[in-house]
Amino acid sequence: MATVTKMIKALLNFTSKMPENLLSQGYAILKALTGNVNFPNLPVDLTVLKTKLDAFASAIADAKDGSKKAITLRNHIGEQIVRMLRVLAFYVELNCKDDMNTFLLCAAAHNAERF
Repeated sequence: MATVTKMIKALLNFTSKMPENLLSQGYAILKALTGNVNFPNLPVDLTVLKTKLDAFASAIADAKDGSKKAITLRNHIGEQIVRMLRVLAFYVELNCKDDMNTFLLCAAAHNAERF
């Protein structure tokens, strides 16, 4: 009987996070992937991700006053970051070679689960 390898899957609950939590998780993922030899050919440029995260941090601060324009900008940048983090999460899932230790070295595995 053939043994089926359990696939590793990251939980992609980025959209349900508060902006501040999304920001901190984004920075954690950025830190974990920067210079990580296990994931050399990332589909997202990490300098672009860092720029978006920095802009998001500024937008979060600006949106504290309740301005519709500032909140809209914060949400727009947040959506862009969520898309980038999802792409990175899928990349890590597919390129960790079903090795949980490699997967867990990346902060994208913050909410890891095996199926």
